[in-house]
Amino acid sequence: MKWESAKIRNIGLYGHSGAGKTSLAESALYIAKATDRLGRVADGTSFLDFEAEEIHKGISLFTSFGHVEWNKHKVNIIDTPGDSNFAADARDSMMAADAVIIVVDSVEGVKVQTEKAFLLAKSLRYPCLFLSTSSTKNMPTWI
Repeated sequence: MKWESAKIRNIGLYGHSGAGKTSLAESALYIAKATDRLGRVADGTSFLDFEAEEIHKGISLFTSFGHVEWNKHKVNIIDTPGDSNFAADARDSMMAADAVIIVVDSVEGVKVQTEKAFLLAKSLRYPCLFLSTSSTKNMPTWI
């Protein structure tokens, strides 16, 4: 399907490693029926973390993209790595975002990469939502 640019939204997921960003994206893809199964980081079945090294380490090493259709719009989900070694990739991907979701693990709390992502979103004047997860092995409780 061809989309008018006015009907495309780019939502970036940011935060520290292990906060649940990829699990949130996997849930959105599944609930919106963009995928036929719920991918799980902990099981190595994630659609978004598909590289062998990502599966082995259980973390995102690269920014990945998924999309869902909602209310006659195409919503691109930008799933970013949270590890500080890959902060430049996450920072650069924010330039393509229209809005930001900062994912915070409710047990671990706000960490350095979380703060850096928020400060960048604030400096770019992006709409920003904080989402707190309570995770067990990176599987948020909303599943």
